Amino acid sequence: FADFPPEIAFFEQAMSIKGGTALREYMINDFCPQRGITPEGLREGMRRWYQQMGNMQIDPYADLTMKIHELHRAMAIGTPDCESQRSPYDPYLHTIEGENPAPFQTYTFNHAKLSIVRFLDMKYVSAQERAEAQMTKADLEDQDEGGMQFDLFGMGESNERNLRPEQPAEEEEWVYEVPEERAVGRPHELGWLNMLDKDPSEIVRMGDIPSGRIIMEED
Repeated sequence: FADFPPEIAFFEQAMSIKGGTALREYMINDFCPQRGITPEGLREGMRRWYQQMGNMQIDPYADLTMKIHELHRAMAIGTPDCESQRSPYDPYLHTIEGENPAPFQTYTFNHAKLSIVRFLDMKYVSAQERAEAQMTKADLEDQDEGGMQFDLFGMGESNERNLRPEQPAEEEEWVYEVPEERAVGRPHELGWLNMLDKDPSEIVRMGDIPSGRIIMEED
């Protein structure tokens, strides 16, 4: 038991202590001096353990994870840790302005004329105004005849697609102007997402595998 990490040893002993005040007194006056650590270090270890347990499956670890969380909250009463409720992941997940330890650059990209993304973009005011300004008489007639239709289900196509839609060849030189409300100042078409696409030869299309066949790993 003495070889266990301090946070695990403290958890075992803390489960038999009643009351938050008695718990913190035992942590500060007895447990930490015996282990040669500080209360701040013990709370940090407890937070790391809680985050690790949070990555485990709910069954059977949910109850233990919540107990660890409740214990840390009781340990942190009256400390800066309690006031901020800080998490080791906060700088990565909640840093909107300033320096992020692991910045992730998103960007917007082109979409085909009849893509569902362009259809959904029409909810933005800037997209509606631009469409009205660019609409011609032929476009109005096309709409009246039911020409604006979308193939939402992609019947007959591959059920496995790349991460971003491919642009038709005739529109390769054309740039889609993303609504300002969705772009929020992001760059356009940086191109790195294409590096994650599968090779066309690896994509399995509907009809390539007979119905009812069991797909083995080597396939």
